[in-house]
Amino acid sequence: MRPASHEFEKVPVYVGTPQGLAAQRVRQLADQLNGGVHKGVFFHGSPHHRNAALSFDDAPHPIYAPLLLEILQRANVKATFFCIGRNVRAYPYYICDIQAHGHEIGNHTFHHVRLTGLPLQTVKDELQQCNQILSAITGKAVKYFRPPGGRCSPETLAVAGSLGLTTAF
Repeated sequence: MRPASHEFEKVPVYVGTPQGLAAQRVRQLADQLNGGVHKGVFFHGSPHHRNAALSFDDAPHPIYAPLLLEILQRANVKATFFCIGRNVRAYPYYICDIQAHGHEIGNHTFHHVRLTGLPLQTVKDELQQCNQILSAITGKAVKYFRPPGGRCSPETLAVAGSLGLTTAF
């Protein structure tokens, strides 16, 4: 078992070469200005629509999940919960509750590890394990992935894309 990171989530952190970083900044700016999903990555919604997307990372949590679900239900608001696979294994009934309330459920890796610098097979295993446990509970394929710590690289984005996941920041 890999140790979990307790580092706070941040804005996207691209890990790569200086040339790759420059290209990523241009891509991210263009994607934010245009909105929507581009090449399997989602940075920002359409600037032409006045909508907000609410998301929560590190779900499900035994204290916060029921409180969040209650608040969201009272406000008639839907959100996306990015789930850690080992938390899902420990608290599967919260996944059922999240789904029953009509919220989106996404992948946040199985062990909540920073994926950059890991062997590609380990990255793939982290994403697949989380997808498998979520799909077993919900009966649906997982669509979205958010990398822990916002850390991504061309390799992690490619692995997520190969699994049919849209990486969301």
